[in-house]
Amino acid sequence: PIPCVPWQSQTSGQYQAEYMGSYGWEHEIVRSQLVNILGEHHKMFDISDPKTCSTITPEDVKNLNINLEDIWSSINIPNGAELGLAQGQGSNSWCVHGSRTESGTPILCNDTHLNFVIPNTFYENHIVCEEKDFQVTGASIPGMPYVIIGHSQYTSWGITLGYADSQDVYIEKFESPDSDKYEVDEKLETAEIIEETIYVKAKGPVTFKVYKTRHGPLILAR
Repeated sequence: PIPCVPWQSQTSGQYQAEYMGSYGWEHEIVRSQLVNILGEHHKMFDISDPKTCSTITPEDVKNLNINLEDIWSSINIPNGAELGLAQGQGSNSWCVHGSRTESGTPILCNDTHLNFVIPNTFYENHIVCEEKDFQVTGASIPGMPYVIIGHSQYTSWGITLGYADSQDVYIEKFESPDSDKYEVDEKLETAEIIEETIYVKAKGPVTFKVYKTRHGPLILAR
C-alpha cells in the first residue's frame, strides 16, 4: 500500500464518524414521541446520564398504567430504507472469563456487522516491532496506522458502535404537501428550493427538488 499522510488519516476518521453517525436519527424521533406520550414519566426511560438512570421493573410500568406495546405501536419511525440507508447493520461483542474456558484464558468475540462495500471497510494487518519484541495482528481501516480490532501476544480488543449523539432531527410541518411554506412559531416561512441533478448510468440525468428549511434539507416527506 502507498504511504499515508496525516490528513488522509484524519479524513478517514471523519468519514467513519459520518458513516456510523447515521444511526442517531431513529432515537431522536423515538425520544421526542415518548415525551409527548408519557409526559414527565418519560424520564424513567432516559439512559443518557448513568448517574440518574434506574432499573425499570414490571411494577413500575404497572403503576404508570401504561401499555408499552401500545406505546411502541403508536411511535411512527421512518423506515431506514425510505431514507436510502443501509439496513441490517449492528455490532456485538462478548467475552468469557478464563475460569469458564477449557484453556483457562479469556475469550473475546467481536463482530462489527458492517455491510459489504467497495472498497472494503477493513483490511487484515500484521505489524511487527522486533526491537520491542512486540507484534499485533487484526483488522485495520485504510488510512489508519494501527489495528482497530485484533490482538497482540499479550492482550486483545474489539470495538462496536458507540451510538454517539451526533445528529439533531427536526420534524417540519408544511402548509400542504405541495407547498413551500412551513410553520415556525405559529407563522409561515418559505423553504428554499434547490434543483439537484444526479447522472445515472444508462438512464440519463435525473433532476429533483430539494426543500431546505432553517434546519437544513428535508430527508423525508410524508
